[in-house]
Amino acid sequence: MNTMLKGLVVAAVFAAAFSGAVQARPANSHSIKYFDANGTVIGQRYLLCDGRSGHGGTVASAYFVEEVTVCGAPGTPPDEGWISPSYIVTNAFLAPGWNLDSACGVAHCGGQFVPEVEIYGGWTYTPGWQ
Repeated sequence: MNTMLKGLVVAAVFAAAFSGAVQARPANSHSIKYFDANGTVIGQRYLLCDGRSGHGGTVASAYFVEEVTVCGAPGTPPDEGWISPSYIVTNAFLAPGWNLDSACGVAHCGGQFVPEVEIYGGWTYTPGWQ
């Protein structure tokens, strides 16, 4: 009986150790879409409300649009606020001659009542924020 109980405890510890880490759900969904100097979207990083994240394309450029939504509360601005009444954009640095409307037209920025950021597409995404 004692051996059986020890075996059960060892099995429970083993199962717990290899069951995988539980990923906490973030408070906000987040996306950064990167542009080249001509205004072409060249990459994206994202974090969704269910905790999934990914990156694809070129995720390092001087030009970008950063989008944030509050998970579970569409239409509620994040703590840092939105920089436009039309989009979920919290920060942007754009190439000369580009404005937020032109950049968001290309990058498909979300409106303020979307439930979370959009995965832009066009690349093979690798899991993780990077």
